[in-house]
Amino acid sequence: MLCFLAGIIYLETGKCAAHSLAAQVSVNEDAYQNIKVVEVLRGDTVRLENGELLHLIGVSAPECKKTNKRYGDSKMTGIPESVLEVMGNEVIQFTRNLIENKYICVEFDVEQRDQYGTLMGYVFLPEEDVFVNAEIIRQGYTSGIITSPNDRYKSMFMKLYTEAKQRSEGIWRQWQRE
Repeated sequence: MLCFLAGIIYLETGKCAAHSLAAQVSVNEDAYQNIKVVEVLRGDTVRLENGELLHLIGVSAPECKKTNKRYGDSKMTGIPESVLEVMGNEVIQFTRNLIENKYICVEFDVEQRDQYGTLMGYVFLPEEDVFVNAEIIRQGYTSGIITSPNDRYKSMFMKLYTEAKQRSEGIWRQWQRE
């Protein structure tokens, strides 16, 4: 179990020592083999019954709330912020319907936590035989962003994303942009 450090020490590299340590501490993977999702916070982030936040690797949902990220995404993509808000809400609803109040299994990759200490993993619904991250991408509710070193399913996610966009599935059906 990870214990967060009370103090923050900045290294010469500009990285926060607490965050660097958080990324290096191994998670007890057995504790995440039958754990309940109690709340979907964003289309790509859930709260587990143990209080931990879990980000779904490869899933990058548009922000629903007005944030600097949504503003930046709007400028980068040319999609109005109001449209990104609607897209974000669609992704949250899809993810809620898929996994909220259900028991999941989490598979971890090279980095188990991000720089903020949030868990990162691949989620499976064993009762339904569903790979959640892949299903969200397949149904067209995310672009399937992959960042090294957590890229175990990169080729699968990119294929699913391309196919969903070509079929105009999910958020791509009304908001598709090239």
